[in-house]
Amino acid sequence: MNQYLFAALSLITAFNLQAQSLPSASTDLKISENIQTYTIQNEGTLKTEQQLLFKALTSSGAQGLSSYVLRYQQGMQSLELLDAHTRKADGKKLPLKDSDIQKSTGQLGGSTGLTYPEQHNWQLKFPDVQAGDSIFISYRLVQLKPFMPNWHNASWFANHNLATDKFLITLKAPKATPWFYSQKGLTQSDDSTASEQVIQLSGAVAPAAYDVNVVNVSQRVAHLVASSYAKPTDVGTAFAQLLHAKMLPLPELQTIADQATAGITDPAKITQALYDWVRKNIRYSAVYLGNGGFEPHDLSVILDKRYGDCKDQTLLLMALLKTRGIAAEPALINTGADYALYSVGIAAYNHVIVHVPSLGLFLDPTASQAPASELPYANRGKPVLLSRLADQGGTILGKTPALTAAQNTVETKGTFHLDAQGKLKGTAMLSTQGQAAMQMQAELAKIPAGMGGMAVSQLLSKAGFRGTGFLLYDKINFDMAAQTATATFEIDEYIKNTDAGSTAAHPQLPGFPIYVSQNIGNFIADARTDEMRCTPISVRETFSVTYDPAYKLLRTPPNASEQADTIRYAATYTRDGNTVSGTREYVDTNPTMFCTLAQYRARKLAVGKIRRNLAASVVYEQ
Repeated sequence: MNQYLFAALSLITAFNLQAQSLPSASTDLKISENIQTYTIQNEGTLKTEQQLLFKALTSSGAQGLSSYVLRYQQGMQSLELLDAHTRKADGKKLPLKDSDIQKSTGQLGGSTGLTYPEQHNWQLKFPDVQAGDSIFISYRLVQLKPFMPNWHNASWFANHNLATDKFLITLKAPKATPWFYSQKGLTQSDDSTASEQVIQLSGAVAPAAYDVNVVNVSQRVAHLVASSYAKPTDVGTAFAQLLHAKMLPLPELQTIADQATAGITDPAKITQALYDWVRKNIRYSAVYLGNGGFEPHDLSVILDKRYGDCKDQTLLLMALLKTRGIAAEPALINTGADYALYSVGIAAYNHVIVHVPSLGLFLDPTASQAPASELPYANRGKPVLLSRLADQGGTILGKTPALTAAQNTVETKGTFHLDAQGKLKGTAMLSTQGQAAMQMQAELAKIPAGMGGMAVSQLLSKAGFRGTGFLLYDKINFDMAAQTATATFEIDEYIKNTDAGSTAAHPQLPGFPIYVSQNIGNFIADARTDEMRCTPISVRETFSVTYDPAYKLLRTPPNASEQADTIRYAATYTRDGNTVSGTREYVDTNPTMFCTLAQYRARKLAVGKIRRNLAASVVYEQ
């Protein structure tokens, strides 16, 4: 059954999922001093001591420094506030009173956010902070119990948005249980003794703005990562211990598996059926108790509540597969814009998915709107820790498959008529496959069934047009990564000067990120300093525009063919009387999810030519 939608594509993001530019450098405040000491103590606890001195450079900066929040987890950590005061420009100190410290318990994450019932929050409210003043905070946080066996970690990354005048980190540990660390952009000194490791790292940071669509930035900025685990694979092996300890047999698991896979014998289809059961029956919800969310809940709890986070859903899917004799393992992954691992075992992983070695298949059971054949975009082309127990050989490094152009396709077919008064009528048919379809389905699913809501005219209005329209789309099927839709619309005064002028060869409906121009990436800068997203994709536009006989067509765009690096573009335009037809196709077969600086240089000239061809217009007069 079809649905009419009057507001859909205002919500749809571009199918190449270009990252937004990071904030520019701030001139409102700076970090005058950031001193941190991390001490692994003989009894296995971790003591963190930090001193922070922020300075407000403007009134806006003073507003931002009026409060600061400290957090710790009851039972796992303890917190001691050593000093906190406003430091006036003349040197006078205004200490915080007890009434200036607001304490609360718990963090509520809503339906899909992270919930920490045992978290304690201290909000420090600083008195009389004005431009030119500073706030000072000194505290001690003790990790009473490690989140994983014998594991402590520390990390610092330069805040590109703020200047830091003085930065100093000290790492201390018994020589028998040392820190393993990696750093960039800092001055290092070693003051270790025969029994104690003492490493100091210092520096200053100037603020800087990054290029748009940046990736791998955390690897490039000044940073320090330190861990009591020597290698990232140690994290995976410890995590595997926590997860497998929860892998207990339950009669209900066998019942669910038997019902979900009744009559199925092929291992691939069994895997798909059990994956579908988990993603459709277990809601995502993260409630962390005890060790702060580093281990899953019991299987009985997950099945009783019918919700859980990524660890819970991974555990459940692995347990169900095990009932059918299919081995699976957790794969720790970071869903951010980093495509490389650090050399030591820090907490750099914010997600876990399932790997089925016998099928070479990665599955994300939290992706309730993704069929087994598709990984979500954020999981694509990422290094992972295939987490295995020590007696299984320990964790090994792996990599999820990157997206391909064939798995991310958009095709539009448009037919338009421009009357003598400049009114445009048109129909645009949209067909998406793979990742593009998943993104489109996710956005369409946000629209309540049967809701008319806003009209397409509002989309047109935002682009400076006056018009009406509607969108007709097929019923969403999350078991298939395919989606079609048809938009029909009218735009009054599409061209305001009908006597003479030029107009785009292919009229494009605003708010619909389905065209070549929106998927070729940002290549405006002469040069870049940061790697950028370059998403594999295939985009094809086919269109025809019939002009009223009153128009005399003087020029149509030239054909074009461009190829560079892993991109290719072809455009053909034909004229038959007063009808101009065209086909444009852009394909990026980049084998990774990002472009290096060398790729940026290799593509820049060709992309410039593509942009000019896309901007070429039909010239007319009446």
